[in-house]
Amino acid sequence: MRKKDAFPSKYLAAADIEDAGEITLTIKGVDWEEIKNIQTGKPEQRPVMTFKEREVGGIEVKPLIVNVTNWNAMEKLCGSDESDDWNGKRVTFYTTEVEAFGETKLAIRVRNKTKPQTANRPPAKERQAGDDDDKESE
Repeated sequence: MRKKDAFPSKYLAAADIEDAGEITLTIKGVDWEEIKNIQTGKPEQRPVMTFKEREVGGIEVKPLIVNVTNWNAMEKLCGSDESDDWNGKRVTFYTTEVEAFGETKLAIRVRNKTKPQTANRPPAKERQAGDDDDKESE
């Protein structure tokens, strides 16, 4: 049994998408919910993103608590800090290790639904002559 199975969460967690590596979802909306702060134990209002999909690739799609890092990324991706403008946008969520609360933890991050074309490309000198990427822009 895995930890995520022993202690299921109401919200999307990094462990939920870790095996898949990433998941692309359509934003339904962002609302405020009262959530217990893990540091203080006190309830606080936090933005929570919901999605149109219910399941993708065997992964149950749950609401995502939006932290400041992901809010900032969404602003850049959608060109607006107004969360209502994000509705209907398709974005990809992936996991990465981050430093949080004095520990290295797995976290969810967001990017555009397609990876940048330059990602995972070898340096120019390692690409073979004739590759489309070697052609100069006119």
